[in-house]
Amino acid sequence: VAPRLTKYERTRALAVRAHQIAEGAPTTVDTGDLRDPRDIAKKELEAGLCPLIIRRPIPGKNLMKPLYDYCRLSELTNK
Repeated sequence: VAPRLTKYERTRALAVRAHQIAEGAPTTVDTGDLRDPRDIAKKELEAGLCPLIIRRPIPGKNLMKPLYDYCRLSELTNK
């Protein structure tokens, strides 16, 4: 079973990527006639080409130095 992208991670990823595109970051998909950065970010996410990494906390007992798991957005399922 592949790890899933939560609705909160999806929303945050779309917002961050749309902001990057609005500030002039290059896109990873053909934008065609799309002009809105939110639509372009959504298209990248659906194509599995969004160049972001998600940081997830790993449950543990050490509260002073928590551990994190890093996953590429393209490795997570979007359903």
